[in-house]
Amino acid sequence: MKYKEFCHKYFCFCLKFTFTRPILRSKYSHIYVFMKISLLLALFIISSLLAVRSGAQTDEQVRAILYLTGAESMESLDEQEVEKYANMLSKPLEINFLNLSKLTSSGLMTQYQAASLSDYKARNGDILSFNELAAIDGFGEEYVSSLKPFISLRSAKKAGETFSSPLISQAALLKASVRDGKFSEGFKYKIGFKEYAEASTAIRNTYFQREPSFTFNTALHGERLPYNFILGDFNARFGQGLCLWSGFSLSGFSGASSFMRRPAGLSPSWSFSPQGSHRGVGGNIYLGRFVVSALASFPGLRKRMESGKGDVAVLPAFNVTWLGRNGQAGITGTSRKASVDLRRTVRGTDVFGEAAYDICHGCFAGVAGVIFNLGKDWKLSSAARYYPSNFENEYTGGIRSWSRTSNEYAVSAGVERRGFFFTADVARKADADEVQSKFLLKLPIQIYRNMVLSVRASERLRPYDALRYRTDVRLDLDYSSSGISSVYGISDGPSWTGRFRAEGLLCRSIGSLAYVEGGRKTDCLSTYLRGTVFRIDNWDDRIYSYERDAPGNFSVPAYYGRGVSLAWTGGCKLRLHERPWRSMKIYAKALRVQYFKSEGHENRTEFKLQLVFDL
Repeated sequence: MKYKEFCHKYFCFCLKFTFTRPILRSKYSHIYVFMKISLLLALFIISSLLAVRSGAQTDEQVRAILYLTGAESMESLDEQEVEKYANMLSKPLEINFLNLSKLTSSGLMTQYQAASLSDYKARNGDILSFNELAAIDGFGEEYVSSLKPFISLRSAKKAGETFSSPLISQAALLKASVRDGKFSEGFKYKIGFKEYAEASTAIRNTYFQREPSFTFNTALHGERLPYNFILGDFNARFGQGLCLWSGFSLSGFSGASSFMRRPAGLSPSWSFSPQGSHRGVGGNIYLGRFVVSALASFPGLRKRMESGKGDVAVLPAFNVTWLGRNGQAGITGTSRKASVDLRRTVRGTDVFGEAAYDICHGCFAGVAGVIFNLGKDWKLSSAARYYPSNFENEYTGGIRSWSRTSNEYAVSAGVERRGFFFTADVARKADADEVQSKFLLKLPIQIYRNMVLSVRASERLRPYDALRYRTDVRLDLDYSSSGISSVYGISDGPSWTGRFRAEGLLCRSIGSLAYVEGGRKTDCLSTYLRGTVFRIDNWDDRIYSYERDAPGNFSVPAYYGRGVSLAWTGGCKLRLHERPWRSMKIYAKALRVQYFKSEGHENRTEFKLQLVFDL
């Protein structure tokens, strides 16, 4: 029997045995889940021998996510945003075969970028290279470099390349984890009909919340008359976030891309973590250079559907955006607020801003900024904002570094060049004599072709507070056998990789953390091992450190106490059919945290397994 046939039959047996046999009931539920994990782990070991491409999230993909979100490090992100990009890593956008409405609803591009790309394809045909994509209005080399992991340029017009798209595509994800006798399970499913319709759902419970939470949505996309229609859970991101912005919103400034929001309009939410997104109905339609969007969100509906408790309200909203050749302008309104926004690019200089009026409280808020290209890769960014204390900040996401989009007025500035950046922000509360200053510096140093040293330092000053300062200094030494750049990160080819991090924090006392991580990424398999040691005696000195995990999973623990931890992650991809889109990806993670002093701390052991199917 051929190896692939054997693995396929073995996989079917595992699924049938672990998910359909009724021999183990609730009395033995822990044994049942343990058998599931054991069998799937055996499947992981066997299928890794037949993997066709590495499945673990790479450092190059992490770098791309950080650039697109404007974050300085993974510690600044949230679970929902990481899940969104992980979904596109699993199945990159076929931009040559997607219509305007589908490009917009992906959430990867702004409305202006999607319209500019569609207009270019209508006049010149398919995009055949990333250099060609970078030349289109609204993109550029830096942005396209970060888009590469999430998009595909497959085209029927390329010599020697054939393309066959399935009529119906399906994707499913199963994950299970156990931590010190507590279990967590999750399931996702998505089905699509060409680029015209899709439906998805996600359900999970956690270690501490056994009642499952879920998301769902159905989306329709038009081609001749470009439109989107979404029923269920979705995100709405317009303007600079003062009137209507749901889901993730970055706090702080770490470079030019963090000063200006990138509005993506309406996009379906397929996340295990739906907090902040809308549940209701929404849609938009393209009328020439105008995009008209409307939605009706029902705050409280999610809680009512999951627990049967809570009141349900209604939040209607609309947006009209004009897409010009070098920018866009829009009007947004809800039952509570209204705003006008503008974004324009003139000879490489970006000008942006939004002014909003809170109808319920009778107050104005505003944000405005400029990003200059100074030549020779230098960029200078500046922004000012004013958010009065009575400005309602629900479903908002304007730039900020202190509170949410309320009760602060501030100025910020930053300069960057080829990986180096320095930003400063001075903010004052609108209703009190309290001032905060924040500074951030990052300097990458190319030591050798295979090695980069990064220095990161941040300072937060609050003269009025008992903890007047918080100083954080971090050193990262990265190595990659295939090459690494201080500007573009690690090469995406097969390589041995390594990282040493040392971090110290001074606030109430001194906290310190260090780890060493090594791994191997090939076309068949990826595996990483990390050991961490930490000494942090006060909760105010806690250090957040991102841990590598399966794509879509987000782990940023707050290290506190004295102890060590050891973590292993691995992943692979198994082709289930000669057609490339039929595949299975398998990821695993094992973690042990051991404290030297157990007072107030509990040692922790965790094992996680995740399967992703593209059918």
